[in-house]
Parts: sequence; structure tokens; C-alpha cells
Amino acid sequence: MYLASVFTDHMVVQRQMPIPVWGWADTGRQVTVALATQRKSMIVPDGGYWQVCFDPIDAAEPLTLAVSDGETTIECNDIVVGEVWLCAGQSNMQWDVRRNDNAEQNIAGAVDPAIRLLDPTVWYASEPQVHLDAAWSVCSPDTVPDFSAVGYLFGRNLREQLDVPIGLIDISLGGSRVETWISRTALEADDMLKPQLDRYDFDRAHYILARQSHDISGVSPKPQGSPEESKKHVSGLFNAMIAPLIPHAMRGVIWYQGEANGNCGYHYRWMFTAMIRDWRRQWARGDFPFLFVQEPNLDLGPDGEYQWAELRESQAEALKLPGTAMAVTIDVGDPDDLHPSNKQPVADRLAALALCDVYGRDVPAHSPMFESYAVEADTIRVKFREARGGLETRDGESATGFVIAGVDRQFHPAEATIDGDSVVVRSNKVPNPLAARYAWANNPTCNLYNDAGLPAAPLRTDDWPGVTDMRR
Repeated sequence: MYLASVFTDHMVVQRQMPIPVWGWADTGRQVTVALATQRKSMIVPDGGYWQVCFDPIDAAEPLTLAVSDGETTIECNDIVVGEVWLCAGQSNMQWDVRRNDNAEQNIAGAVDPAIRLLDPTVWYASEPQVHLDAAWSVCSPDTVPDFSAVGYLFGRNLREQLDVPIGLIDISLGGSRVETWISRTALEADDMLKPQLDRYDFDRAHYILARQSHDISGVSPKPQGSPEESKKHVSGLFNAMIAPLIPHAMRGVIWYQGEANGNCGYHYRWMFTAMIRDWRRQWARGDFPFLFVQEPNLDLGPDGEYQWAELRESQAEALKLPGTAMAVTIDVGDPDDLHPSNKQPVADRLAALALCDVYGRDVPAHSPMFESYAVEADTIRVKFREARGGLETRDGESATGFVIAGVDRQFHPAEATIDGDSVVVRSNKVPNPLAARYAWANNPTCNLYNDAGLPAAPLRTDDWPGVTDMRR
């Protein structure tokens, strides 16, 4: 008999919701599971998989989870009840506390036994797996250095504000593309995404044939690496890292990914929303909170013109799904480095979104977002939601970052005048404007904020074809 690998000493169980516990045992045995004052039993069906579900628990003292099949007993000790968040994505989520700004101070201060960390070994798999290679640990200067900086700083913020235990699960991997986080079932069912799966299957079959030919004849050129060992492995991270967690009770997800899909930014909107829907369908517990980071500013050089602007727009498309929120970071990137070393503002903005949207706290959390526009004579009025007390510029200068175009679709820098929750833009070179854009560049110069100091998200009023529209 054994338990799912997410159940170990020092774990955090999610408060205020049902708690599934599962594992495997010999068919026909009676498994009894006890947690707090609750006890559940069942006869193990064919296949050996069993699952029980406890009613919500709210306990201040550490608990023990005990599982017995009549011959063997497994105990998990020092379990606390609190808030569990999944931290997922690629390298900027994986970026650890050790490499982050103020690392020495953050590591020395990481002495809080109410923060618990689960940091599995991340790998790819061709089929859905049932185990993770990990065990929960108590947050300390010894355990936090290699943990996700965004994840830890986010959790520390919630711990300070909510005063409950926080459990953080880090399953991020640098260079991973979004399609590797989506289940094969979801890809097969989506006409927009199935070509991605078909292409992967073709590459995999070609690799197998090439390897067989090489092994048999000794003459064929050595085949290139297996797609299954590539960071483009479709569904590979879903199989290895997500499947073993389902249906573990958690509050929600924080997500920081997109860089690896930057060259197909327009297509990302379908893949990203499909992934969110897929995870929610797999967990079967409604539209759980999904908070994500919009990519920051980065200088990609002339070859990457507008590439990340289109990626950011695709990320924002996910806001059409319920229970989602986006941390805008257009002002805290490093133009010369894909991996900004200061993850504190990113974590703070994610935590503010959680406190506001998930926990109902009255805190400023949302950036100004494009709401509507209207052509007024030779100007365009761009209206924002979440402007709060009115838009402003942090440096006290005129608003920068706006461009405007007419029927020729040639954009020109625009004069921008703030008017409450709107910005009125114009240019002498565009007497009959049709479209306006803001911060529409990989590394834009822009300075528009609301009165809470949160940056306005990049926008465009047009839907004209971009540089990544045909890329997949």
C-alpha cells in the first residue's frame, strides 16, 4: 500500500474545501483513512486505486494523517491547515531565491514554520504519471534558497496578510512551452491546437524510424535528439507534473510563462486559454483562481519587432475566462535580460491580486486596462477601467508610449493628454485617425499608471495583422 506522493510529513492541506486523499493498495482490501476527527473507509476496487474525501477542516494545531489496510499503516505528521497555491511556468517562475535580488536578506529571514514548500524534481513523461519525486519541507534558510523566488515571495506576502499557514508547490521549468503543460486529451479535442499535437507525433515517429534505421544499418546519419527529451515535448509536463497532483485540494495557481512561445505570440491566446480550461476540467472543482504574469519589457532587437507586444495581448485574452487576473509588469523588466533579477514587484502584484480577488481584501490590485475608444475629430479617446482616482504619470511628465495611425496604417508618435480615466491622443501627421496603441513594443517607453502606482497594460484599438499571426 502507498499514498500519493503529495502526502508527506509537513504538508499543508487546503482549508475551507473538501480534502481528497488517495493512493493504491491490493484489490479487495479495506483501507481506513483518518484525519483530525474524521475517519473514512472503503474497499479497494479492481486496479488498486482508492480515494476518500474529507469534509473541510479548520484546525490550528498540527494534524496526523493515518492510512491503514489492515497490514500496513502509513502516517504523515506535522500537517497544517491553510492555503495551498501551485506555482507553475518556465524560467522566470523557476528563478530561485538564491539568484534573486536581496537573496542574502531573504534567505536569512526565511524562518517561518507556517510556510511549507513542495519542490518536486521536474521532468517530462510520455504518459500521465501518478508520482512526484518530492516531499514537503518547512520553510527555513536551508530549504528556501532553491525555491521559486516569485512563489516564495508571493507566499510570504500572503502569510503576513492572512496569518494562516501557506503551502507552495513549485513545478516550473525553464524553456518550457505552453503546449507541454496541456493534456493530450485537450489538444486532441481542439481544432486550433490539434495540428501542434500532430506535428509532434510526426516528429516522434520520424525519430523512432531514423533511430531504428541507424541501429540496424549503421549507415544512416545519427538521428537528432528525441522529441520526448525536448522542451517542446507536447503534454510532457502535464503528464509528469500536473497529472500526479490531480485532484489535490488547492486554492489556485500563479503562472509565469510565455517567453518560449514568444515567436508565435498571436497563437498563444488559444493555447493559454486551452491550458487553463484543461486544468480546471481535470480538477473538476470549478473555475479556481488562476493568476498570471504578463511578460515585462525586453529588448529583442530588430528581428523581434512587436513579437512580445502580440504575446502580451494574447496573455490578456485569458482575462475573458472567469476567475483569472493578470499582473502587469511592463515597467519592471530588464531590457537586456530575459530574467530580471528583482522578482519582488512581480510577487507583490500577484499577491495583491490574490488578496483582492480571492480573499476579498480591500487592496489596490488591478492595473488600468483598455476598455473602449472613440474617434473624436482629429483625436482618439482611449478609455481605461481600473483607473481608480484617475490616470497619472509616475514621473509627472506627459504620458508617453502612445502612437496613432490613419487609413495607411502607419503609426506615428502621439501627443497624449490625460483626462480622468481616459487619454486623448493626437498627431499632426494623422489628421483622420483610425487606431491608437499604447506600449505596443517589445521594450516600450511608457509611463501611465493609476493612483495606486500600478502600470497601465499595453493595448491596441485595432486588430490589424501582426508579425506572429501566421506562426504556430
